[in-house]
Amino acid sequence: MDHEEVHAGARTGAGGGEEDEITENMESGTYDGTQQQANYDPNEQLQYYYDPVDGNYYYYAPQYANEADPTGDVNENVGRSDKRVTAQELENWEPVRYNWFSDTVLSIFMSLGYKLYLCMLLYCAIILQLMLSLNWTLQVLYRFYAPQSEGDPSTWSPVCFFTVFILLSFFVVTALCTSCDMLHGAWRAKREDIYFWGATTWAGKSPPVWLHFFVILLTTGFPFLWATVEAAVAKGSFTYFLCIYAFIAVVTVEFMIVGCYVWFYFLGIRGKITAMRLYRGRDDFETWERASKYSYNKQLKKRWYHASTLLEEYGLDEKTLRSNALSFTIGYVPLFAVYTAQAFSTNVDYPEMTWAAICTVALCCVYFLAWFTVFRKRSHWSVYFAIFLIVTLVLTGIIAAITCNLPGALGLIIVLFVLSQCMLARKREHTLTRVEQRTLFGMTDTTEQEDPIPNRRVDMHLCCCGDVLANCFRCLGAREAIGYRHPDVVRVEEQYNRENVSLRTDQRLLMWWWIFVMAVVASIIGIGNHMAYDYRTEIAVANGVPIEGNNTGLFLCQIRYNKNGSAPLGLYDLSLLSALAYTVGEPGERDFATWFSFFPNFVRMYPRQLPPNSTYATDGIEIPFSHYVDMTSDYHVFTLNSNSRGLSFMRDVDEWGISITLQLAKVFSPFVGMWPEGFQRSFVQRAAFLQSWFPGVDVLGSISKSISQLIDDGKKERILLVGDGFNGGYVKLLSTIHGVPFVALNAPGIGQKAALGTEGTQVLSPRSLLSYVDSIEDTTHTIYIPCDSRLSLVRCSKIEATVNTLRGLCGDVHGRMLH
Repeated sequence: MDHEEVHAGARTGAGGGEEDEITENMESGTYDGTQQQANYDPNEQLQYYYDPVDGNYYYYAPQYANEADPTGDVNENVGRSDKRVTAQELENWEPVRYNWFSDTVLSIFMSLGYKLYLCMLLYCAIILQLMLSLNWTLQVLYRFYAPQSEGDPSTWSPVCFFTVFILLSFFVVTALCTSCDMLHGAWRAKREDIYFWGATTWAGKSPPVWLHFFVILLTTGFPFLWATVEAAVAKGSFTYFLCIYAFIAVVTVEFMIVGCYVWFYFLGIRGKITAMRLYRGRDDFETWERASKYSYNKQLKKRWYHASTLLEEYGLDEKTLRSNALSFTIGYVPLFAVYTAQAFSTNVDYPEMTWAAICTVALCCVYFLAWFTVFRKRSHWSVYFAIFLIVTLVLTGIIAAITCNLPGALGLIIVLFVLSQCMLARKREHTLTRVEQRTLFGMTDTTEQEDPIPNRRVDMHLCCCGDVLANCFRCLGAREAIGYRHPDVVRVEEQYNRENVSLRTDQRLLMWWWIFVMAVVASIIGIGNHMAYDYRTEIAVANGVPIEGNNTGLFLCQIRYNKNGSAPLGLYDLSLLSALAYTVGEPGERDFATWFSFFPNFVRMYPRQLPPNSTYATDGIEIPFSHYVDMTSDYHVFTLNSNSRGLSFMRDVDEWGISITLQLAKVFSPFVGMWPEGFQRSFVQRAAFLQSWFPGVDVLGSISKSISQLIDDGKKERILLVGDGFNGGYVKLLSTIHGVPFVALNAPGIGQKAALGTEGTQVLSPRSLLSYVDSIEDTTHTIYIPCDSRLSLVRCSKIEATVNTLRGLCGDVHGRMLH
C-alpha cells in the first residue's frame, strides 16, 4: 500500500466528502460492494461490520449466487469479462514481465536459494551485532561504578555512565530493530512488491530492481572478487578462499545494515513530518474526546497533542508512555537490583549510594510519566514531561562528562543521542485507527449505534477464568496468533508497516534486551563465585615422604627456574606459589611455611601481611600481587593474586570481552566461525574502542612500577611472572610490556588482543574453560596436561586441578600436596 495513498484516503474520509457519500449510500442500500472494496480487496466480496462487544471488525462472506456452482465466485475473483477461466490459463500462468534484466534480477533475488543465503548472512550479522552490543553494554556497566581515576572516584562519574547506558540501550535496540526489519523484509519479499526495505522506484509502479541488483552484487560479487584477489596474493588454498569469502560477506552485510540504519533514519524523519501534516485527517482524537467529556464549561480545541497518530511517530503517545513503566519495571529494575546487590556485597566500607539513588529517581520519573497519561483533561502533560525528562537526562550526562573530564563520554553521549533520533523514534508499529479502517474498508461509523454489551458466560473451570491466559498472551504481543484481531486488519497493517518502514525503538525488544543483559550479568556473577577461591583454613600439607610421579621423564618435569639459586623452582613449585596467591591471614602464613620451609632463603618480600579474609578490599579493581625473592641468587618471582570476587571478575570480562564476544559469535554463527585468524585479530583490536576511550585506572600499575624498578636496577634476567586463570592472562600482558619471562597456568590467550610469540611458558588443559578465550597460540612454549573427565570445564580451570595433575605426573621429593 502506498504511504501517500493511505494518508490521502484518510484525509478524504475525515473531511466528510467521500466518506459521507459512502455513508449515505450504505444507509439507503444503494452502495455497491464493488465500490466499497475498490481500494482494498481485489476479490470484491467482503462486507464488514463492527462488533461493539470487543471493538473489532469482522466480515460476512456473501452466499454463492448458485450453491450448486461454486465456481461462479471463482470466476468473479479472476475478474474476466466472461467470468470463465480455462485450465490452460491456470497451468500456463506467468508473473508480470518487465525486461530481460529486470526479470533476471527478480528471478535470482526471489529464488529460494538466494533468499536462504541472504537471510543466513543477515542472521550471522545480527548474531555478531548482538554479541558486540552485549559486550559494549557490559563495559559501560562495569565503568558505571569502577573508578576512572586514581584516588576518590567522582560522584559525577556514575551520572555520566548512567546516561551513556540509557542512550546505548536505546541505540542498541534501534539497531537490532533495523536488522530484524531487514531480515523480515528479505524473507517476505515477493516478485510483485514495489517496496523493499522502504525503497521503491521513482515512479513507484514497479519493483526496485536496481536495489535488488545492488544487494546481490554486494553479497556475492564483491566478496567473491575480494576473496579471489586475496587468495591469489597469499597463494592460499580453496579453504583459505572460503574463509576470506565468509569474512568479507559478513562484514559487507554489517555495512549494509549501517546503510539501512541511515536510510531508515531519514524515513523516520519523513514519517514525522508527514504525520505532522496529515494527523487531522487520520486520527480518532480519543484523548480529545475523553477530555471533552469532563470539560463542562467550554469546548476544547483539537490540538496536536490530542492526535495519537502524530505522537506515535515520536514515541510519545499514551500507550507508549504507559508501556514504559512495564518495560522499566520488568527489564530495568531486575538488572540494577542484581548489580546493586553485587556492589553492596563486595564493599567493605559504606557503599557509594549516588548511582543507586540515580536509578531510583529515574524509575520514579518513569512511573510519574505513566501516571500523567491517565489524567482526564491534562493527559497531554505527559508529552511535555517526557520531553523534559529526555532533555534533563542528556544535559545531566553532558555536565557529568565535562565535570569528570571525560571527553570520550561527552562525544559518546552526543553521538548516541543523535543516532537514537533524540530518543524520539517510533516505539511500536502502527495500528490502524477507526478513521483509517473506515476509509480503507469503506465502512460507516457505527460508534453511535453500539448495542449494550451482552452478558457473557464466565468459565470457572478449575477455579481459573478462561480469559486470563488469553489476556496474558495479548500482553505479550500474541494477539494476532490467537485471533483477537481481524486477519484482514492485521494483513493491512503488516503491509503498511512493510511499505512505510522507519527507524523504530521497539519497547518490547527494549524490555527483553534488559532482561537478557540481566541474565548475562547474573551468570557472570555466578561463574565468578564458582571460580573464586575461599581458603579459610590451611591448604598446605608436607609430610616429607617423596611422592613418585607417573611420568617423571616428561619435558615439563625437567623445567627449572633459578637453577643457580638455593631454591630451584619447577612447574610444580610454581603451581604451589600460584595456589598461595589465594590464601589469607594466619592460615596463609602457615601454608607458605609448610610448603617452602625446605628453601630457607626463599622469602616473601611483599606483602608483609596477608589480607585478613577473602572478601577484603574486593571493591577495588587494581590487581594485588606477591613478591618472592631468593636471597642467594637475587631471583625475583611475582605472582598475581586477583580472586574472582566483587569487581575482579567483571574487570576480567571487560579486559577479554571482545575475545569472548567473538568466540560466542563463532558458536552461533557459521560464517563467523570460518574467519581466518589474522582477520579475527584485526576485528578484536578494532572493536575494543571503549577500552581505549575509557581506560580508567591502570589495574597493573603497582606491579608494573615494581618490575620497572628492578629492570632499571639491571635485574631483568632474574624476574619471573607467575599466574593461573585470568591472573595468567595478565602476566602475559605484563610480559609484552616489560619483556620478562612468565609461567601461565590454564590462562586465557592474548593472541588476538595483544601479540603473538610472547616469551614464556603456558601449561594448559584442553578441557579448561579459559583456554577457549582468545587465541592461545601466543606463547613460545605451550605444554598440554590432562584433566579428569569427571571434572567440569570450570573445575579444570582451577589451580587445584593443575596442582594435582602436576603432582601425579612429576611427583615431589618433599611430599607436598593440597589438603
